[in-house]
Amino acid sequence: MLPLDDERWSLLTTFFGEPQDLPRVLEDWLASVGFDQEEEVYARHLCPFLMHQATIVNAAFAVAPWLVEVCRKGETRHRIEYLTDVGLIEANRLTSGVKFAREGTEAFPDWLMPDYLQAIGDSRFLADDAIDEEPDEERKRGLVAMRAALYGDAALAWARW
Repeated sequence: MLPLDDERWSLLTTFFGEPQDLPRVLEDWLASVGFDQEEEVYARHLCPFLMHQATIVNAAFAVAPWLVEVCRKGETRHRIEYLTDVGLIEANRLTSGVKFAREGTEAFPDWLMPDYLQAIGDSRFLADDAIDEEPDEERKRGLVAMRAALYGDAALAWARW
């Protein structure tokens, strides 16, 4: 995972906010995990940096390993939602790629992709477990759709979406 103090965060593209602010927002979200404000911090503060209207920018490749790590640790009640977003990131990577990249930045930074791809591999087992353990069919609907992307079939994921 890209360390929060790594200067390369500024080399990323974000939808909203400045890329160099992303580590602070990510740190705020990490501090909220397991508490009542977790969902709001994620949805209102972190997610807008990397996703907008089911599209992504390259900052998503830096954040996805952090999402998977939180799910792996089991500290959150929002595992379904985070893994759905990881699947959405992967579905985009496999089909349309990033919505745009800031001038001078790479759409798929080589220095991010090994950790990102490892997180995708790890998320497969976490997604399977989350789906099996969630009794609410409506809540897990998005993850059921995006699970296919985690296994490399973005077309099926989008068709189910």
